[in-house]
Amino acid sequence: MSHWSKEDSEGPRHGIRVRNPLGSLKLLLRKDNTVLVLAWGLVYTIYACNIATSATLLIDIYGLSEWQAGLSYLPFALGGTSSTFFSGWLLDRTYRIARTKRGLSTDKVRGDDLDSFPIEKARLNVMWAPTAVIALCVVSYGWALQHRQHLAAPLTLQFIVGLALQLNFTAFNTLLVDINHRKPSAANASTSVVRCAFAALAVAYIEDLIQAIGVAWTFTSLGFLCSLVLGLLPVEYSKGMSWRQSAHNTNTA
Repeated sequence: MSHWSKEDSEGPRHGIRVRNPLGSLKLLLRKDNTVLVLAWGLVYTIYACNIATSATLLIDIYGLSEWQAGLSYLPFALGGTSSTFFSGWLLDRTYRIARTKRGLSTDKVRGDDLDSFPIEKARLNVMWAPTAVIALCVVSYGWALQHRQHLAAPLTLQFIVGLALQLNFTAFNTLLVDINHRKPSAANASTSVVRCAFAALAVAYIEDLIQAIGVAWTFTSLGFLCSLVLGLLPVEYSKGMSWRQSAHNTNTA
């Protein structure tokens, strides 16, 4: 005779929990997350519009074949790939500088208490220059196409934009995980929803905008988005830590 009852053999029964797919968006109620995700969404919109229009514009303006237009994405891709060789080093360097300014020693076992560390300032210091470079190069790219400059000009600008964009993406993602280290997956999910929504809306109308105001002014408009990002980053830099700590204190109260 078995010593195990049917209930024992089946083990504990657990109800099926159905998670709300929009639950991760609750993180956007935090002001620091809102500012950061909005800035990232604007930068991602520039990326999406650039990728969506590049081949078509080069075919129309320079008479490239489809396979030649496909190859024209290589400079952008090479720029993005190049940034991976030093983006991690740069983020680590700015982090070490921020630690040194606060007189902190390295603790490789326990790590740092990010709740009381101004990680925003350490990460955002990496983003100022790339964001300004993106704005300048995107505007220059549009005017180079408008005036039919030598093909080398827009392709070189694409390389620089790819490098700066990828560096910004790496810094944005690192900071997002740092300030949401208790829920990193949810933070990434909420960011994906916002930035993809921004990009989808922009790409849907980018061709109409080009037809209405021309290539040069369309990309000048995209450059203006970067100026908005440059306006949001100082807000995160100065207010981010206090907002984050306030939200944490509210949740633990």
